[in-house]
This record gives sequence, C-alpha cells and structure tokens, in this order.
Amino acid sequence: MVGRAGRDESQRQVLAPGLHVPLGLAAFANQHSGGWGLFAACIGIYFAQAYFYFRSRKVWSTLLLFGGLVGLLICNVSGCRAMLNTH
Repeated sequence: MVGRAGRDESQRQVLAPGLHVPLGLAAFANQHSGGWGLFAACIGIYFAQAYFYFRSRKVWSTLLLFGGLVGLLICNVSGCRAMLNTH
C-alpha cells in the first residue's frame, strides 16, 4: 500500500508537466507585461479548448479544434524557446 507521501509525490510528478504547458504560451504572449492574470488566461485557454474538443460531435469541428490545439502548441514551443534563450 502506498502511503500519503508516496501519493503526493506521484501527483506532483504528473501535475508538473501540465503546469509548464501554459508557461510557454504565456511567454509567447508576454511582450512587455504579464503576471498571474496572463498565466491564468493561458490555463483557461487550454481548459476551454479541451472542453470543446472532447464535447465535439462532428468530424469537421473536431478537426478544427485539433488544428487550434496544434496552433497553441506551436506558440508554446516558440515561447519555451524564447525563455531558454534569455537565461
């Protein structure tokens, strides 16, 4: 049986990459100012996209939302590269 400490550690390992995904999008969108509001907006964008993606019933809407996800991920990679180059 896994104790509480083992569960907490495994939850951190699962959640950590999920928290980094919006950081790249925030870095892409952040030109001069940002903060927690921009970070929360990026998380909201991903949640809204996931909500509508998994509720879509038609092929064309699923493909359109998948294309939006690809666009978000391209922006995420671009933002991550920008963060790596500044440190």
